[in-house]
Amino acid sequence: MTDRSRRPSGPWERESGVGISNWVGYFWARAGEQLARALPESLAMPIAGRLAEGYKRFSRQRMVMIRKHLKMVCPDSSEEEIDAMVDRAVELYARYWFETFRTPDRSRIEIASSVTTVDERYLADVMKEGNGAIIAMPHLGNWDVAGAYCAEHYGTPLVVAELLKPRAAFDYWVKTRERLGMEVVPLDGTSAPVRALIKALKDGRPVALVADRDMTSDGVEVTFFGEKTTIPAGPGTLAARTGAPVVPAGVYIEGPGRYRAVVRPPLRAEESLSRADQAKVLSQRLVGEFETLIRAEPEQWHLFTPNWPSDWEALGRTMPGGDSLDSASPASGPEPGNEEQ
Repeated sequence: MTDRSRRPSGPWERESGVGISNWVGYFWARAGEQLARALPESLAMPIAGRLAEGYKRFSRQRMVMIRKHLKMVCPDSSEEEIDAMVDRAVELYARYWFETFRTPDRSRIEIASSVTTVDERYLADVMKEGNGAIIAMPHLGNWDVAGAYCAEHYGTPLVVAELLKPRAAFDYWVKTRERLGMEVVPLDGTSAPVRALIKALKDGRPVALVADRDMTSDGVEVTFFGEKTTIPAGPGTLAARTGAPVVPAGVYIEGPGRYRAVVRPPLRAEESLSRADQAKVLSQRLVGEFETLIRAEPEQWHLFTPNWPSDWEALGRTMPGGDSLDSASPASGPEPGNEEQ
């Protein structure tokens, strides 16, 4: 006999730990994809603009974060200038999602050919060394485009991704990135992602990590735009363990379907230091490169969630894990970089 009292009442209850809000987010993304693919850009972008206006009105905490982060990047800007940058940031965020949703309708070659590069020689020279490259990026412009370009010119990059719930959401984003030529490894709480990244580097492959936001709470402490926080330990730790250089980079949205990739000089671990100190020193240097990339076009920095202790104060909330940075984000583990979907 079937125990009807235990039968799931909907698809959102059939997966452990998944609530209705998880499914709403997933179905919202799928609906956005269908809309972006079905309508011409001349119709789809005005709709995206209306949605962006709604985002500004109803996502109040994120708007607080956007404004605060822009002020950190541009401390000398007036309130009027910050207002304009906030509007532009939301507009570019809508553009990012629109172009991401239309990915299935564009080939990898087409996307890669829409990228102009600045100082690509830094990455090309590193790849010629045969030890792979750790491409580290902030949430800037459209980071997925970097994966497509890398796949077209330097071989399949290995990337890591947050293990989203429901599983269908994770699978959706994996398929999106696989279409662009990337191999995706989930951040599943085990050492498997680290082992996969190390193997890829030893095989001379590129790995790509979005590494300006620590979502695992065991990153490495750095000073980022004048305030202490943590970033993923992955780039620094991988460089210390493998000797592969870290290549900072950013991809900016230049216009509809067009991008500009900027590559910064490679960072190498200092062999005279212990592995832990190598990772820490390199991570701070990496943050300096991120600051340079972000300051160039701060409106394209899509970091809309709390990232510093003062962010929680600005929201009137208590920082998870306690009042101190140390209790919230101990720099204790060799986790790889991570990315927000």
